Amino acid sequence: MPETLDESGAIPTILVVDDDSDLLAAVSDRLTAEGFQVVTACSGIEALSCMQVCAPALVLLDFHMPGMNGAETLQSIRRAHPTLPVIMMTGANRAELQQRHQVLCNADEFLQKPIHWRLLQRTMQCLLGHSPGDIHPE
Repeated sequence: MPETLDESGAIPTILVVDDDSDLLAAVSDRLTAEGFQVVTACSGIEALSCMQVCAPALVLLDFHMPGMNGAETLQSIRRAHPTLPVIMMTGANRAELQQRHQVLCNADEFLQKPIHWRLLQRTMQCLLGHSPGDIHPE
């Protein structure tokens, strides 16, 4: 497993939030293989509960979820953690994205589903300041 360390030398935790259990499993498996610790949540409410105990370095957040949707979850995250990087994931087409532009602007980045792994890696690298495996203990 590659070493993935944050500035303090700890392995970063990524919180993945989506009501699609298949997507949760696929993203979790891939990020774990890249060396991240991964916590998953299937709803906005569950994500906010997880954040009280796991202190993620980054959140991958689905836009369309039943109950508390991605926009509402993002708003709650921003109130409690204004600088926490959040990548919004959406299956919306371009027209829908333009209508939701303001909500998506509150996210640090957004990615369309299906998720392209290399694009997700580059986006995470940019937001976290390094890519998996780039920082190793001396």
